[in-house]
Amino acid sequence: MAIGLIAAGSASHPTVDAARAPFVAVWEPYWAGSAGATRFAGHPGVVSEISPFFLSAAADGSVVSVSGAASMGAAIRAARANGVKVIPTVTDGAGKGGMAAILADPVQRANHIANLVNTVVGGGYDGIDLDYEVFAFTDGRTTWATTMPLWVQFVHELSDALHAQGRMLAVTIPPVWEATTPGNAEQKNYWVYAQDQILPFVDRLRLMVYDWSPGTPSPNAPIDKFVAPVVAYSTKVAAATGQSASKLILGVPAYGRHWRRSADGSPCPDGSLTTSTVTQVSAPDVAWRRDAASGELTFSWDEVVTGPRGASMITLPPYVQDPGTIDNVAPAGANTPAVRLGVPGSIVTCTVRHTVWYPDEWSVKAKADVALQKGWGGVVIWAGSYEVDGTYDRLAEL
Repeated sequence: MAIGLIAAGSASHPTVDAARAPFVAVWEPYWAGSAGATRFAGHPGVVSEISPFFLSAAADGSVVSVSGAASMGAAIRAARANGVKVIPTVTDGAGKGGMAAILADPVQRANHIANLVNTVVGGGYDGIDLDYEVFAFTDGRTTWATTMPLWVQFVHELSDALHAQGRMLAVTIPPVWEATTPGNAEQKNYWVYAQDQILPFVDRLRLMVYDWSPGTPSPNAPIDKFVAPVVAYSTKVAAATGQSASKLILGVPAYGRHWRRSADGSPCPDGSLTTSTVTQVSAPDVAWRRDAASGELTFSWDEVVTGPRGASMITLPPYVQDPGTIDNVAPAGANTPAVRLGVPGSIVTCTVRHTVWYPDEWSVKAKADVALQKGWGGVVIWAGSYEVDGTYDRLAEL
């Protein structure tokens, strides 16, 4: 496919008009079960877009399907049957520095753009959503000053190519709530994505406003500390660049976490201190307390745990059968290394403090309301299969 691109450094940078933004969009991951992947279909008129989560950009610039992609078929068919737009998400699978190298080479960049457009047109999709997180979380901040202008140019060129085909471009980025200038020491400030510079070229700018502090028992997306500051900052960015705030989409979580920590810092048995995900669907039916500032639910309890700590593990070499034996049936697992648990270093007892935080359907509604009050286009839920039906009912009330 021949794709016309605007040369870098062009004096004319046409502004992309804000297309009709969705009130509710859903990221649909390939690991979702069929029931979860089509839950949105039971709420016609609420969900406007889905983004099947099954495509990845490879190191050679091609766009490939990940394992389990076939599970997205039901979600795509359900979306089309209900008049819901399908905008697949493409993640960065090129590895550390891979996508940055593609963007730095004009030939590779043009090839990657062609592959993205061909994926959209060939699949009959309404557009595409870029979720290139390697810049922020793998490449390292020292690369950002070089990557940022190349990223902006890439988004500009891809936007032109997709719009020439009547398709939309959505871009998903980490949140920013401080000045987007190189050198800022704030780790949460992912200025490499240059939202102020790419906003004129995209139809949707989706901000992932969750995972506030996954290492510490805390809300996933607190309204007071996280959602409100991000919404305020990005609204200012839109106004400063002459763009409609309706292009901005708030990424909201339908999940939280369950932390297991030592109540007083004393040693605990091996494997007893962990962190796991709690979705709206899997959240236990208990007496929760709603935290007024964050808008999320929380509860905790203590458990006394006794077990080994500092146990040693001995790995034995693969079993080799004696060739002289008359028994020619190999034991189960004979060709794999065997692991034997050694003598425990000690037996300890401690009190494990369990703490759960998660955003229920009312919390999602409250977060959405913060964005909608500032003229944002809507929300995108992470992720389909995590949410309960009530989440759509609450959003419909807005």
